Amino acid sequence: MRVCRAFVIVAACGFAITTAVTAPAQAADMPQSWLPDLKKQIYTDLVSGWYVRGDIGYSKPKIGSVEVPAPQSVTQWELQNSITFGGGGGYKYQWFRADVTIDYANRGKFKGDTATVPSYYTAKLDSFTILANAYLDLGTWSGFTPYIGAGIGTTHLRTHEYTNVTIIEPNESVSDTTRWNLSYAAMAGLAFRFTPNMVLDVGYRYLKMGDAVSGPEPPLYTDRTYLRDLKAHEFRVGLRYVLD
Repeated sequence: MRVCRAFVIVAACGFAITTAVTAPAQAADMPQSWLPDLKKQIYTDLVSGWYVRGDIGYSKPKIGSVEVPAPQSVTQWELQNSITFGGGGGYKYQWFRADVTIDYANRGKFKGDTATVPSYYTAKLDSFTILANAYLDLGTWSGFTPYIGAGIGTTHLRTHEYTNVTIIEPNESVSDTTRWNLSYAAMAGLAFRFTPNMVLDVGYRYLKMGDAVSGPEPPLYTDRTYLRDLKAHEFRVGLRYVLD
Protein backbone atom coordinates (compact mmCIF):
# COMPACT_ATOMS: atom_id res chain seq x y z
CA MET A 1 0.00 0.00 0.00
CA ARG A 2 2.80 2.44 0.84
CA VAL A 3 4.46 1.62 -2.50
CA CYS A 4 1.22 2.38 -4.34
CA ARG A 5 0.79 5.64 -2.47
CA ALA A 6 4.39 6.59 -3.29
CA PHE A 7 3.84 5.73 -6.95
CA VAL A 8 0.70 7.89 -7.10
CA ILE A 9 2.49 10.79 -5.42
CA VAL A 10 5.47 10.54 -7.77
CA ALA A 11 3.20 10.32 -10.83
CA ALA A 12 1.21 13.33 -9.70
CA CYS A 13 4.35 15.35 -9.10
CA GLY A 14 5.73 14.35 -12.48
CA PHE A 15 2.54 15.38 -14.21
CA ALA A 16 2.56 18.74 -12.43
CA ILE A 17 6.21 19.37 -13.30
CA THR A 18 5.65 18.37 -16.93
CA THR A 19 2.65 20.67 -17.21
CA ALA A 20 4.54 23.56 -15.64
CA VAL A 21 7.49 23.12 -18.00
CA THR A 22 5.58 22.62 -21.23
CA ALA A 23 2.89 25.30 -20.67
CA PRO A 24 5.23 28.28 -21.27
CA ALA A 25 6.62 26.59 -24.37
CA GLN A 26 3.11 26.09 -25.73
CA ALA A 27 2.29 29.68 -24.88
CA ALA A 28 5.41 30.78 -26.68
CA ASP A 29 4.38 28.73 -29.69
CA MET A 30 0.83 30.14 -29.84
CA PRO A 31 1.70 33.18 -32.02
CA GLN A 32 2.96 30.75 -34.66
CA SER A 33 -0.69 30.01 -35.37
CA TRP A 34 -1.17 33.73 -36.14
CA LEU A 35 1.59 33.91 -38.73
CA PRO A 36 -0.48 32.86 -41.78
CA ASP A 37 -3.10 35.53 -41.01
CA LEU A 38 -0.40 38.09 -40.21
CA LYS A 39 1.42 37.35 -43.46
CA LYS A 40 -1.85 37.62 -45.35
CA GLN A 41 -2.60 40.96 -43.67
CA ILE A 42 0.85 42.33 -44.50
CA TYR A 43 0.50 41.12 -48.08
CA THR A 44 -2.87 42.85 -48.34
CA ASP A 45 -1.35 46.10 -47.08
CA LEU A 46 1.79 45.92 -49.20
CA VAL A 47 0.36 44.54 -52.43
CA SER A 48 1.51 46.72 -55.33
CA GLY A 49 0.54 47.10 -58.94
CA TRP A 50 -1.35 49.00 -61.60
CA TYR A 51 -5.07 49.71 -61.31
CA VAL A 52 -7.91 51.40 -63.15
CA ARG A 53 -10.82 53.17 -61.49
CA GLY A 54 -14.32 54.49 -62.12
CA ASP A 55 -16.21 56.94 -59.90
CA ILE A 56 -19.62 58.56 -59.53
CA GLY A 57 -20.30 61.42 -57.16
CA TYR A 58 -22.56 64.17 -55.89
CA SER A 59 -21.12 67.68 -56.09
CA LYS A 60 -22.16 70.68 -54.01
CA PRO A 61 -20.53 73.66 -55.77
CA LYS A 62 -20.03 77.08 -54.21
CA ILE A 63 -19.28 80.49 -55.73
CA GLY A 64 -17.05 82.91 -53.84
CA SER A 65 -18.39 86.09 -55.49
CA VAL A 66 -20.16 87.32 -58.63
CA GLU A 67 -19.07 90.29 -60.71
CA VAL A 68 -21.55 91.77 -63.23
CA PRO A 69 -21.40 94.82 -65.51
CA ALA A 70 -22.02 98.17 -63.80
CA PRO A 71 -24.23 99.68 -62.57
CA GLN A 72 -25.86 96.41 -61.46
CA SER A 73 -24.67 94.26 -58.56
CA VAL A 74 -25.67 90.77 -57.50
CA THR A 75 -26.95 90.55 -53.93
CA GLN A 76 -27.32 86.77 -53.72
CA TRP A 77 -26.66 83.79 -55.92
CA GLU A 78 -26.78 80.02 -56.11
CA LEU A 79 -25.41 77.22 -58.26
CA GLN A 80 -27.30 73.93 -58.38
CA ASN A 81 -25.76 70.68 -57.22
CA SER A 82 -24.68 68.24 -59.89
CA ILE A 83 -23.70 64.63 -60.55
CA THR A 84 -20.10 63.78 -61.41
CA PHE A 85 -18.72 60.89 -63.46
CA GLY A 86 -15.08 60.00 -63.74
CA GLY A 87 -12.35 57.48 -64.30
CA GLY A 88 -8.61 57.07 -64.34
CA GLY A 89 -5.67 54.83 -63.69
CA GLY A 90 -2.66 54.63 -61.47
CA TYR A 91 -0.13 52.60 -59.52
CA LYS A 92 -0.02 51.42 -55.93
CA TYR A 93 3.29 50.74 -54.17
CA GLN A 94 2.79 49.39 -50.66
CA TRP A 95 1.02 52.16 -48.74
CA PHE A 96 1.53 54.83 -51.42
CA ARG A 97 -0.72 55.34 -54.44
CA ALA A 98 -0.70 57.74 -57.37
CA ASP A 99 -3.15 58.12 -60.25
CA VAL A 100 -4.51 60.45 -62.91
CA THR A 101 -8.26 61.10 -62.99
CA ILE A 102 -10.69 62.81 -65.36
CA ASP A 103 -14.10 63.88 -64.02
CA TYR A 104 -17.13 65.51 -65.61
CA ALA A 105 -19.74 67.46 -63.63
CA ASN A 106 -23.02 67.82 -65.49
CA ARG A 107 -24.83 71.10 -66.01
CA GLY A 108 -25.71 73.04 -62.89
CA LYS A 109 -27.86 76.16 -63.18
CA PHE A 110 -26.60 79.48 -61.87
CA LYS A 111 -29.02 82.17 -60.68
CA GLY A 112 -28.02 85.67 -59.58
CA ASP A 113 -30.43 88.16 -58.01
CA THR A 114 -30.18 91.93 -57.85
CA ALA A 115 -31.74 94.07 -55.13
CA THR A 116 -34.83 94.66 -57.29
CA VAL A 117 -35.14 91.69 -59.65
CA PRO A 118 -34.80 87.98 -58.73
CA SER A 119 -32.92 85.71 -61.15
CA TYR A 120 -31.67 88.74 -63.04
CA TYR A 121 -28.77 86.65 -64.35
CA THR A 122 -28.90 82.96 -65.22
CA ALA A 123 -26.54 80.51 -66.87
CA LYS A 124 -25.65 76.84 -66.98
CA LEU A 125 -22.23 75.58 -66.03
CA ASP A 126 -20.44 72.28 -66.52
CA SER A 127 -16.84 71.22 -66.01
CA PHE A 128 -14.09 68.75 -66.87
CA THR A 129 -11.36 68.27 -64.27
CA ILE A 130 -8.04 66.52 -64.87
CA LEU A 131 -5.91 65.84 -61.78
CA ALA A 132 -2.66 64.10 -60.89
CA ASN A 133 -3.20 62.64 -57.41
CA ALA A 134 -1.13 61.10 -54.64
CA TYR A 135 -2.51 59.14 -51.68
CA LEU A 136 -1.27 57.65 -48.45
CA ASP A 137 -3.03 54.50 -47.26
CA LEU A 138 -3.16 54.45 -43.46
CA GLY A 139 -3.05 50.71 -42.80
CA THR A 140 -5.75 48.07 -43.03
CA TRP A 141 -8.10 46.95 -40.25
CA SER A 142 -10.57 44.12 -40.88
CA GLY A 143 -10.25 44.76 -44.59
CA PHE A 144 -10.89 48.53 -44.39
CA THR A 145 -8.16 50.98 -45.42
CA PRO A 146 -8.54 54.70 -44.64
CA TYR A 147 -6.55 57.10 -46.79
CA ILE A 148 -5.77 60.75 -47.38
CA GLY A 149 -4.65 62.41 -50.59
CA ALA A 150 -4.09 65.55 -52.62
CA GLY A 151 -4.19 66.42 -56.31
CA ILE A 152 -3.27 69.19 -58.72
CA GLY A 153 -4.29 69.79 -62.31
CA THR A 154 -6.72 71.82 -64.38
CA THR A 155 -10.47 72.38 -64.75
CA HIS A 156 -12.26 73.27 -67.98
CA LEU A 157 -15.32 75.40 -67.13
CA ARG A 158 -18.00 75.98 -69.76
CA THR A 159 -20.64 78.70 -69.37
CA HIS A 160 -23.61 78.41 -71.70
CA GLU A 161 -27.23 79.56 -72.05
CA TYR A 162 -26.28 82.78 -70.28
CA THR A 163 -29.13 85.30 -69.96
CA ASN A 164 -29.50 88.81 -68.64
CA VAL A 165 -33.12 90.00 -68.33
CA THR A 166 -32.18 93.37 -69.81
CA ILE A 167 -31.22 91.68 -73.09
CA ILE A 168 -34.62 91.55 -74.75
CA GLU A 169 -33.88 91.66 -78.45
CA PRO A 170 -34.41 88.20 -80.00
CA ASN A 171 -31.33 88.55 -82.22
CA GLU A 172 -29.09 89.50 -79.31
CA SER A 173 -27.51 86.51 -77.62
CA VAL A 174 -24.44 85.63 -75.59
CA SER A 175 -22.08 82.97 -76.90
CA ASP A 176 -20.96 79.99 -74.87
CA THR A 177 -17.59 80.50 -73.21
CA THR A 178 -14.94 78.09 -71.96
CA ARG A 179 -12.02 78.64 -69.65
CA TRP A 180 -9.14 76.51 -68.31
CA ASN A 181 -8.04 77.10 -64.70
CA LEU A 182 -5.43 75.72 -62.35
CA SER A 183 -7.15 73.37 -59.91
CA TYR A 184 -6.25 71.44 -56.81
CA ALA A 185 -7.98 69.01 -54.49
CA ALA A 186 -7.78 67.37 -51.07
CA MET A 187 -9.27 63.92 -50.47
CA ALA A 188 -10.04 61.50 -47.67
CA GLY A 189 -11.85 58.20 -47.75
CA LEU A 190 -12.18 54.54 -46.91
CA ALA A 191 -11.42 51.61 -49.19
CA PHE A 192 -12.48 47.98 -48.86
CA ARG A 193 -10.99 45.12 -50.90
CA PHE A 194 -13.87 42.68 -51.36
CA THR A 195 -12.14 40.46 -53.94
CA PRO A 196 -8.44 40.00 -54.74
CA ASN A 197 -8.81 42.45 -57.65
CA MET A 198 -11.72 44.72 -56.72
CA VAL A 199 -11.66 47.59 -54.22
CA LEU A 200 -14.66 49.67 -53.16
CA ASP A 201 -13.72 53.31 -52.55
CA VAL A 202 -15.96 55.74 -50.66
CA GLY A 203 -14.57 59.22 -50.20
CA TYR A 204 -14.84 62.99 -49.95
CA ARG A 205 -13.07 65.50 -52.20
CA TYR A 206 -12.68 69.24 -51.84
CA LEU A 207 -12.03 70.73 -55.28
CA LYS A 208 -10.94 74.28 -56.21
CA MET A 209 -11.84 75.12 -59.81
CA GLY A 210 -11.08 78.81 -60.32
CA ASP A 211 -13.26 81.36 -62.16
CA ALA A 212 -15.97 80.98 -64.81
CA VAL A 213 -16.92 83.76 -67.20
CA SER A 214 -19.83 84.48 -69.54
CA GLY A 215 -19.55 85.50 -73.16
CA PRO A 216 -19.53 89.22 -73.98
CA GLU A 217 -22.92 90.88 -73.60
CA PRO A 218 -24.70 92.97 -76.24
CA PRO A 219 -25.07 95.62 -77.44
CA LEU A 220 -21.34 96.48 -77.26
CA TYR A 221 -20.14 92.94 -76.56
CA THR A 222 -17.52 94.14 -74.12
CA ASP A 223 -19.08 93.39 -70.73
CA ARG A 224 -18.92 89.98 -69.08
CA THR A 225 -20.17 88.32 -65.91
CA TYR A 226 -17.60 86.55 -63.73
CA LEU A 227 -18.24 83.72 -61.27
CA ARG A 228 -15.24 83.94 -58.97
CA ASP A 229 -13.54 81.29 -56.84
CA LEU A 230 -15.60 78.23 -57.75
CA LYS A 231 -15.17 75.29 -55.42
CA ALA A 232 -17.02 72.06 -54.71
CA HIS A 233 -17.59 69.58 -51.89
CA GLU A 234 -17.90 66.17 -53.52
CA PHE A 235 -19.05 62.85 -52.08
CA ARG A 236 -17.84 59.99 -54.28
CA VAL A 237 -18.23 56.22 -54.64
CA GLY A 238 -15.98 54.25 -56.93
CA LEU A 239 -14.43 50.93 -57.84
CA ARG A 240 -10.75 50.22 -58.36
CA TYR A 241 -9.72 47.18 -60.38
CA VAL A 242 -6.21 45.92 -59.60
CA LEU A 243 -4.54 44.54 -62.70
CA ASP A 244 -2.67 41.24 -62.40
